[in-house]
Amino acid sequence: MLGLRRRPTQGVRDHRDRVQGQRVLPDRQPQLGRVQGRFENGGRLGGRQVRLLLLVDAQFRVGLVVELGLLVGVRLVIVGLGFVRIEAWLGLEDRLWLEDRLWLVVGQQRRRLLDPSVAYAEVAVIGGSGFYRFLDGASEVSADTPYGEPSGPLTVGSVGRRAVAFLPRHGTKHHVPPHRINARANLWALRDLGVRRIIGPCACGSLRSDIGPGDLVVLDQLVDRTWARNDTYLDGPHVDHVSFADPYCPEIRQALITAATDEGQWPAGAVHARGTVVVVQGPRFSTRAESRWYAGAGIDVINMTQYPEAYLARELGLCYSGVALVTDRDVGVEGDPDIEPVTMEAAMAVLAANVDRTRALLAAAIPAIPVDARCGCQAGGAPSLARPPAKNPPE
Repeated sequence: MLGLRRRPTQGVRDHRDRVQGQRVLPDRQPQLGRVQGRFENGGRLGGRQVRLLLLVDAQFRVGLVVELGLLVGVRLVIVGLGFVRIEAWLGLEDRLWLEDRLWLVVGQQRRRLLDPSVAYAEVAVIGGSGFYRFLDGASEVSADTPYGEPSGPLTVGSVGRRAVAFLPRHGTKHHVPPHRINARANLWALRDLGVRRIIGPCACGSLRSDIGPGDLVVLDQLVDRTWARNDTYLDGPHVDHVSFADPYCPEIRQALITAATDEGQWPAGAVHARGTVVVVQGPRFSTRAESRWYAGAGIDVINMTQYPEAYLARELGLCYSGVALVTDRDVGVEGDPDIEPVTMEAAMAVLAANVDRTRALLAAAIPAIPVDARCGCQAGGAPSLARPPAKNPPE
């Protein structure tokens, strides 16, 4: 008998790399019985390694997978007597790890056959300060990662026809400070849901006179000034070096820019299609000398959370885009005593006044993100952390 459990990724203990939840998207997915019968075997055929998995549930619905070697596979899924679906895949990146990627297809619906409580999402939003809920009628999903618990509850729902997950970066009560956010657990849990595209809204302070409170900056570059954060999955034994030259996904950026300008939520000149963010350790705000230094270096805005979040997404081969809502002018404007340095209360007031606009922006941008990524972000991840992508649900 040949075991078919998916081999654990680097740094992951077996049986600890899946996200579990109850009653996920009950209005969109059929309730399937648990697997009652199971057959699995393997061997060699014509010099190729062959793996076979056959599953039957209580309603006699059958799933059959045949995998030939590393490069070619065929999947046959039968539902009752009236529906048959045959799929094939070619290449290492599309190889199905059987127990993780077997789906039961019912008409235009689908669900993982092996465990009807497993959730799925293709796009995720990581909410920042003042942005703690996003999806209406969503179901909560518990997460179990080798890096501990995420910083807030995961919820799964839909935006348009896209399956979307939401995670509050600071927790639902803003109780996690920026330097204590468990970014590794957050990103790992989202990938375990099947997420490949992530939007990270955040608050920021302006370092430029032409960018003011209430403006929106779609980030394209990042400078890291944090320290002692857990900012990599690559702790050995495999050694990888990941390019981070362009931190943000161009495809998601374009969807955000288009949505922000087309929807009319922001006045003319308030949407900035480019911007460099410097990420500081926090939780304190900057000194005047620091602020002058950053501005003199050509940096546009300042924030405390974009790193390591954006970089960890890149290590995992996930597309990530940061969109920053300007809450203040950092330490004020020199020579103008009427514009004072930032306070927490003032920043949260601007966030509260703009949270509905941010939700509307995301609701417009998410359906416009291409289903098939052609940006190169996923190919730029660490090879030792690579995982075959989950298949998108049928249209």
